[in-house]
Amino acid sequence: MTFMNYNDDLKNEKISVSTDNLNAKNLSLARGGRELFTNLNFIVKPGDLLLIQGENGSGKTSLLKVIAGLIEPDNGSLFWSSKNIISQRQSFHKNIACLSHNPGFKGDLTILENIKFESSLRKMSMEKLEDSLKRFQLTEFSKIPFRFLSVGQQKRAAIVRMCLIDVKLWLMDEPLSNLDATGQSLVIDLINNHAKNSGLCVLASHHEISHDLISNRINL
Repeated sequence: MTFMNYNDDLKNEKISVSTDNLNAKNLSLARGGRELFTNLNFIVKPGDLLLIQGENGSGKTSLLKVIAGLIEPDNGSLFWSSKNIISQRQSFHKNIACLSHNPGFKGDLTILENIKFESSLRKMSMEKLEDSLKRFQLTEFSKIPFRFLSVGQQKRAAIVRMCLIDVKLWLMDEPLSNLDATGQSLVIDLINNHAKNSGLCVLASHHEISHDLISNRINL
């Protein structure tokens, strides 16, 4: 994956991309009178990991929300499979899985109940559920109401759900936070396997990530 200078390299060219490429052109966003990022250009291809780094409040989460199509940038455009995501918001959302600070699970439901409910709304690889729960050491907690789980267990449950969703693009906000060393290692393995299977990943983190995994990075 490379950053691209559209002004110099693509001035007279139409953006040409293959299926499942994520392309950003001159993205800019300001909040509260402060510029978070200006004229960002990047391409994420199958097998790529884009790492967004920065301190708290630097705009990492805001950039992920722009990529997810949840907020519109002040300037610039984002393309998925050569089409602006604004013009295909609903279909684009079917192609992404997000890991955010708020897992979005219903507190009175168990992990199993939450995941089974979501599986009725979107395509998920439920045959992997049992193994995924075991891998993240959640089997014995899978029938406990979500609100009674520790922060780390809730984070693991959200990661299990994300890896079951049958999509190409993962958007992950601080995926290593609230996890012990074992949990962090499991997440890194998941990301690596996703990339090896031609998945795309955009990851925002203040943790150091192995250079072997990263295709490129943005520092905010």
